[in-house]
Amino acid sequence: MEIAKIEPQIMQMTLEKASKLDLIRHFSNLTMDKLVKKSYTSIGSLKKAYSLEQIEKVIKILLNDLSASFGGSLNTDQIEELAVELTSNILINLSLEDVYFTCRQIKISKNYHKLNVNIVLMAFEEHLSKRSEAYYEWNISKAPDAAGDVKRLAAPKNIKEIINQ
Repeated sequence: MEIAKIEPQIMQMTLEKASKLDLIRHFSNLTMDKLVKKSYTSIGSLKKAYSLEQIEKVIKILLNDLSASFGGSLNTDQIEELAVELTSNILINLSLEDVYFTCRQIKISKNYHKLNVNIVLMAFEEHLSKRSEAYYEWNISKAPDAAGDVKRLAAPKNIKEIINQ
């Protein structure tokens, strides 16, 4: 009998005071494919088990690390603002692992020279869009017989097409 390995998530590791290096060792191999297939707990779902303050504290840790990588480009107020954005709008559909992944993508990007709230929010919005597309494609690939029907229904051109389906 094989024992299933339980992988800790960022929320759990951070609350257990994992170091920055521990997080890097554990999550630096995240890919979009892994984010989609693993179904990490969304920020919105974390609100059911943790206080808003705990969730925002973990987000601030990740954002502080990102800011430090750019010489402290983001001040405390900007980090607070970003944490609230991530816990109060459509971005609650991201997981903390998505936040980590996006911060890492910003760090390794050649396009970012100085951070500001706009740049970081745009990166999160873009990541959510790409992840949504990847999740849609993954779901279609899981049900190949229904793929044609899903694609046909996905984007009708006008109301007559909807009625005629």
